[in-house]
Amino acid sequence: MEPLPTAIILKDGAFALDGGSTFLVGCDSKGEEIRIELDWSIDLQICGKGQLSINGVDIPKRSKDEEHVLGLLSSAQYEEKAHTEDTGEVKKRIILGADINRIANGIKQGCGLQAMTEELIRNVRSDIYINGRPQQDRQRTENLEKANVAFRLKQWGQVVDLLKGYENSLSKTQKLKLEYAMKKLPT
Repeated sequence: MEPLPTAIILKDGAFALDGGSTFLVGCDSKGEEIRIELDWSIDLQICGKGQLSINGVDIPKRSKDEEHVLGLLSSAQYEEKAHTEDTGEVKKRIILGADINRIANGIKQGCGLQAMTEELIRNVRSDIYINGRPQQDRQRTENLEKANVAFRLKQWGQVVDLLKGYENSLSKTQKLKLEYAMKKLPT
């Protein structure tokens, strides 16, 4: 593996809706491009096989190299591109995950890249990154992933039926969000 950089300036990033895979692009102090990726899909979270990599090279979990990369990210500088087009204010939205909510709020405040970086660090430092999801969460996560697939395939009935089974475990706010989303689904 090539020597790790000593500093990083982050310039761009993306956050996938697969469970939280995160992609960051920046440069080191010499101006050379650096790509940092956390592969963090729901399937990988379930079994604890999420993976952090830099420039396509996997970083061993809980290693000195991992701590070095997380330290770089914690002290990174940002050259986030300004959004020049006026898209107007989004008045209604549904956010099901706390991670997505944090990133959406970061984008709204002009620091979305920093929010993505903090989310990546939080995920890599989590117990789930090493051990996977606790057994009691695995079935629920698998069911929610099935619901996500059904949603993408526009099989709305399956989504509704699956989520109805979890009504008692949802907070009042989550139930309201779910009711609003169900009203917006095509019939």
